Amino acid sequence: MAATIRKMLAMLPPEPAATDIEKLKALRAFIYEAGWWNDNRPFQYDLSDPLGQKPGSQLLTTYLATRKGNCVSMPMLLLALGERLGLDMTLSTAPLHLFVKWTDGGKTWNLEATSGGGFARDEHYRKQLPMTDEAVRNGVYLKTLTRREALSVMATAVLDRLIAAERFDEAVEVADMLIEAYPANAYALVKKGTAYYRLLERDIIKKYPRESDIPADKITYANELYQANRDAFAKAEALGWRMPK
Repeated sequence: MAATIRKMLAMLPPEPAATDIEKLKALRAFIYEAGWWNDNRPFQYDLSDPLGQKPGSQLLTTYLATRKGNCVSMPMLLLALGERLGLDMTLSTAPLHLFVKWTDGGKTWNLEATSGGGFARDEHYRKQLPMTDEAVRNGVYLKTLTRREALSVMATAVLDRLIAAERFDEAVEVADMLIEAYPANAYALVKKGTAYYRLLERDIIKKYPRESDIPADKITYANELYQANRDAFAKAEALGWRMPK
């Protein structure tokens, strides 16, 4: 794909073709505009699953195969190809949403991958996807992520799949790794709390519907799961995260 975009750039005079803005224009055309460069099959926003809730829909492989993506897979392709073209790009976050940050000449712009890779102001995301000032200050949202932090965000798909597969202990371990890489990864904290609750539900609540039914040798374990669940959500809320309405 990157090689094809370079062929597109080669059709321009050498001087403008070497600029980042022309590389960005070619990148946008390759992904979003029908032409010989993409076999007249541009990549599109999957309006039937905009948040990527279908199993596997957030994966880049799914996006490449179907050419229909969401607010997780679409920015990942824009980022991957942009990096290969030498553009200074990384990911950023909004509530249940990813987008791309592009830096050129010391200035950084937001690129909305679900809307043709167009420019979007921080105010746009704050209006469309409400977030607290505290979350923005703490780097939960709108931050120009480091590569390590961006990888932490990308790897949350692994966390989701582990929880869906009821591998809750592993989900907690993965969440801890993601949080270590990006301490303000509120999504990972929330999923960690969810994994602890699911363990509590599976091992205690469903087996012992009444608190008085819990065997003495299980009480400490039950309390630990309950507290771990509360702690994870409390840490996310301390960062400014709030449950989406």
